[in-house]
Amino acid sequence: MKPRKKYKPNQPQVNRNQPVKQAAEPIKPIAPASELYLPPNLVFLLPLAAAVITFAVYHFTLHNQFLDWDDWIYVTKDPYIKSFSVSNIKEMLFHNITANYFHPLTMLSLALNYHFSKLNPEGYYLTNMLLHTANTVWVFILVKTLLESMSRYYGYGHISNIPWIAGFSALLHGIHPMHVESVAWIAERKDVLYSFFYLPGLILYVRYVNKPSPARMIAVVAVFFCSLMSKPLAVSFPLSLFALDVLLKRKGLWKIILEKWPFFLCFAAMGVITLITVKNSGSMALLNGFTLLHKLTIPFYSFMVYATKFLFPTNLCGYYPYPGVTATGWMPLIFYICPVIDAAIVGIPLYLAYRAGQNYFRIVIFGLGFFLANVLFILQFLSAGVAIVCERYSYIGYIGLIFLTIYFIFLLIDKKPLLRVPALTALVVFLSIFAYLTHQRTKVWHNSETLWHDVIVKYPRQWLVPYMNLAQYYVDSNKMDSAFVMYKELAQLGSKEPSDYRNLANIYAMRKEYDKSLQMYAKAIQLDTTGKADTYLDRAVTYSIMGRLDLALLDYNRSFKADSNDEKTLVNRAYAYFSIGKNDSAITDYNRLIRINPAEPSYYFRRGNAELNKGDAQGSINDYLKSLRMQPEYNAECAYDLSIAYNRIGDYANALTYARQAKQNGYKVADSYLAALEKNAGNGK
Repeated sequence: MKPRKKYKPNQPQVNRNQPVKQAAEPIKPIAPASELYLPPNLVFLLPLAAAVITFAVYHFTLHNQFLDWDDWIYVTKDPYIKSFSVSNIKEMLFHNITANYFHPLTMLSLALNYHFSKLNPEGYYLTNMLLHTANTVWVFILVKTLLESMSRYYGYGHISNIPWIAGFSALLHGIHPMHVESVAWIAERKDVLYSFFYLPGLILYVRYVNKPSPARMIAVVAVFFCSLMSKPLAVSFPLSLFALDVLLKRKGLWKIILEKWPFFLCFAAMGVITLITVKNSGSMALLNGFTLLHKLTIPFYSFMVYATKFLFPTNLCGYYPYPGVTATGWMPLIFYICPVIDAAIVGIPLYLAYRAGQNYFRIVIFGLGFFLANVLFILQFLSAGVAIVCERYSYIGYIGLIFLTIYFIFLLIDKKPLLRVPALTALVVFLSIFAYLTHQRTKVWHNSETLWHDVIVKYPRQWLVPYMNLAQYYVDSNKMDSAFVMYKELAQLGSKEPSDYRNLANIYAMRKEYDKSLQMYAKAIQLDTTGKADTYLDRAVTYSIMGRLDLALLDYNRSFKADSNDEKTLVNRAYAYFSIGKNDSAITDYNRLIRINPAEPSYYFRRGNAELNKGDAQGSINDYLKSLRMQPEYNAECAYDLSIAYNRIGDYANALTYARQAKQNGYKVADSYLAALEKNAGNGK
């Protein structure tokens, strides 16, 4: 019996007598209805558009000024950025701890700004904006690389609209309102700079996982090191790599851990340095007034704020205060329920993703894990600052949430093509609102007045530093009425800072309210346990204005005892001595001043006055001549006094010469005095 042939359904019958037809072109897969068409050669337009929109949203930042919040530490008063000398570079690279942190590449970038812009803030802000714009492009490349790798190598199947997901992710990163603090604040150069290295490090790591090689791992370590040298917060990098390992389905736990030893070595070293510097600064003592329960709730509250402000970035502020504690030891209710809220924020997406499938579960674990990895070190488990939340700390962490949000929006479009138009419309509206909020927020960071006024409005009477800084800004801007209001507010709030009462006393003195002025000076002296010279000096000046030189000299002497090299004290005390005829004492103080600052011409001029009053005309002539040679601004008054000195010793020719010079330069010289000199000089006297 012959075996039966296997049945092959739909098998075409071939007539071997006919010529074979040429094979047809392979059929291209038809894109889903939800696929947004974009020619491959035009994909570059998406990151370009994100970059242009981001830069446009931030354009007002170019008009911003230096702030009195750390900008003076990093730029205006930093001695090392002023030149690229070998000693300065060595100091910045190896020794300089700025604002309690070690970030040498940040300081070098600011030194480069100073080289080209000096103290013009526009160049510094432009650099921040360019770095932030570049980071939006890095986000595009990172998301695109991730999605292509997931689809090609790791079993996630076809992923639609990869360029669009990457483009919208980049744009959302660029215009998110929580990122304004990182861009519109010169002192936060470190945020945009460390991210500039952090993000390509992640991209290189994905490519390393796709095709491992020692060279690729070395490249990852190199950019991570640059990121770490820009800001210590880059220690989160190895944790971000673990999040990527989960997404990319890597196997071999110990191998994955061991290959990251260079990152953990840098992590440990920078962690020790940062803990030491922050501890020495006293910042870690800020939570000493809280109980253990309070300290346990604070990290949960911080996490909740960072998570909720991702979607609802309202009521943003440059400073978020720690909560107040009632007399019975209770904090606001939200602090006790925030662990439940956090559990919902994390648990609900994880549960829904788990129900949907393993790939979705991994994607959600990656997004939430990446976010947590990059906020973990700033959740106030150890307090390292004066604020419970800082918007700048969201800069990298939000990329995980951005990835989740945009990915699942386009997944919805892919699964429900009919929702494409409403979903994309909602996304564009959402991004437009964010762009507007970000643009408005850049104006808050315009200068110290706008910044601190915003903090005071949102958190009134909860932190005294905004009042102090705003008051000082008004003083520096010569807005004394506004400064007066701020200092009175500080006094009512019970400030313990002596300088607040000293400055209030100075303003009272300017307003000729001397009794209130003296009361505030007394309060400042009572609070000042260091015995600084400032308050005694200012009160002495006020006594001088009141005509009480006896009391003024007592305070000048106290100020001198506190700091014998303070020029302001010596200048004012010398003049007080001169005013009451104690010329020898005045000359002694001017001698000290000249030893301290021999390049100041006014000291020679004033010493000449004391010498002339004492009867030492020749000594005064020598000092007047030196002062005239050093600085022409003293020409008129000094020339007249020099004329008087020459007249005293009978040198009428020189007396006439300098009297005419004084008159020529605007000094009022009596005609009778000139006539007498002309007569005496003409007679050969």
